Amino acid sequence: MRKTLLAVAILATLGCGTPPEKSVAAGTEYAEAEEAYRKGDYARVVTLTSAIVGERPEMAKPFFLRAKAYQAQGEWERAEADFTKAIETAPDRTRTIYLFWRGLYFSDRELHEKALFDLNRARELQLRFPSPRYYLEIHRATATARIALGQFGAAREGCDFILAKDPDERTRREFEALKLEAIRGMRDAAR
Repeated sequence: MRKTLLAVAILATLGCGTPPEKSVAAGTEYAEAEEAYRKGDYARVVTLTSAIVGERPEMAKPFFLRAKAYQAQGEWERAEADFTKAIETAPDRTRTIYLFWRGLYFSDRELHEKALFDLNRARELQLRFPSPRYYLEIHRATATARIALGQFGAAREGCDFILAKDPDERTRREFEALKLEAIRGMRDAAR
């Protein structure tokens, strides 16, 4: 439930509230799909986004929103397929978003190596198309995946990288906590 609430909050900040490309009908259906997602009516989200995908298969946002609905319903294969389709159809400038979300999806499924692969690709795209909105989230998710994989030194280095940038107080506390978790993992592994 907590992850679903987090997803709703991030979807709102993602800019998914803006209608997809040009089509008024698709824009209206997409807005309805977003509203259904916020209300937890995932079956309606799937119905609405499927109609948009049928009409406009070149658009990434409907695939993404439908993937989130499938994920919330526990339909893992369908969710992964739609995340992948969103990544394939998105322009380079916005592909980071979908790689990040599929990385989180893989982490939730405890497929941390796959998560790390997507998160690293998202970080690489950040170098070409910076997005302050996702910069910290990508680094946070990467450190968490590295800790889950037992890559404690790399997780610690990632945390030090963010801490060296003099982040705000909240971010500093979050990355210090992750760094401490990595240090504890290193100590436990050495025993």
